[in-house]
Amino acid sequence: MKIGDKVIYKSRQYKIIYIYGNDLTAELLSLDGKHGKFELAPISHLQKVDLQSVKILPKRLVHYEY
Repeated sequence: MKIGDKVIYKSRQYKIIYIYGNDLTAELLSLDGKHGKFELAPISHLQKVDLQSVKILPKRLVHYEY
């Protein structure tokens, strides 16, 4: 993993903004919220987001009849 990669940590999407010298800890910036949230996380707990595997599903319109 490298700086700029998008990752999943604790069921949220983050971007790696800094990797500490020991390559065991990364500083993350949240991409989910309206405000930026920073977290420190062990690199072993991060899951890299593969943009090619992400599929955007079309929205379904559901009509209910009463």
